Amino acid sequence: MKRWIAAIATAVMCYFLPTWVNATFPDVHYNTEMGRAIQFLHEEQVIQGFPDGTFQPYRLVTRGQAANMLATLTNAVPMSHEYPLTAQAQFRDVPLHHQYFTAVQALTEYAIVRGYPDNTFRVNASITRAHIAKMIANTFVLREAATSIHFTDIARGTERYDYASRVYEAGIMPYTTFQPNETISRGEMALFLFRAHHYAIAEARRGQTLQPFIGTNTTLGQAFQQHPFMRAAVKQRMPIAAMRYTIDRPHYYAGYEMPYPCSYFASASFNLCYDGDQGVVLAYMYDYDMQLQVKLRTLKQALGQHAWTTETFTQENGELLHHGYTPQAINGLYYRFVAYGGASASPLHDDSVVTQFSVSVYPTN
Repeated sequence: MKRWIAAIATAVMCYFLPTWVNATFPDVHYNTEMGRAIQFLHEEQVIQGFPDGTFQPYRLVTRGQAANMLATLTNAVPMSHEYPLTAQAQFRDVPLHHQYFTAVQALTEYAIVRGYPDNTFRVNASITRAHIAKMIANTFVLREAATSIHFTDIARGTERYDYASRVYEAGIMPYTTFQPNETISRGEMALFLFRAHHYAIAEARRGQTLQPFIGTNTTLGQAFQQHPFMRAAVKQRMPIAAMRYTIDRPHYYAGYEMPYPCSYFASASFNLCYDGDQGVVLAYMYDYDMQLQVKLRTLKQALGQHAWTTETFTQENGELLHHGYTPQAINGLYYRFVAYGGASASPLHDDSVVTQFSVSVYPTN
């Protein structure tokens, strides 16, 4: 009986405790939307506190800090992340060794930021509400507002009106008095990113499974629908950053590797390639740590026992990699895989773990 009463008392105490009891920062109220935003972004390692343990939510955000938060949240990385020798500074005030070079470079390649006519980014300047509205609208590809919105301080027909109306309709910055030239605090920045992130997730769930890249009505999309392990892998690896890309604006062009543009999401081990009006024509996943744990038998079950032509390559460390591909299209698609063989004496078998996998409308051999 005592044990039962104690359990009831504990439950009552937990119910009435304020939601900020597990607060990370003493100057943040976690029972507010801004507090939940700060907590979420801190857990995602997008934002950090100060050495004294505080967050200082009312401190102003610089353009460099804003770029870093956006790039971190969306997993945006520049081409130089994969190819360091290609690194070139886009702005004279953000050199290669600058702490925000990677973030600013990534957002520049993603056509989210442009900088100023004097070839500076003004990385240490405080960011304004108009600028952050534009960055968020470009990052998450917010739709044009369906209705005309009356802002008391922004004229219709201007670029500012366009971006302000997009973030307004998405519920990210729902202010009719927009104050476009006002600066942004750390707490506000966290709140806007928090809303934008969840808006993007809601949009993805509302649309078709792999839209806008791999529509379910396309040949490639139908393949992903038929093979659930492929669909799950793509959804797991496609960061929110990937949602904004269309065939007209890929991450960067890999002309020396593919005859068509590709969006590379290196931090997610995931690539998408496009070709004209067909949209996505190749999806490529690589998993060197073998966390995906797709076995060769899964591919055989999906595509047929005799679909593969395989080759074996020995790495320098004596381990085997088995390469396989479909020489003939299967329902209009070509497949390729790389499976880990282990020690040099290990044959290819049904339990071999697939570390790389691609599906394409074109032959990939």
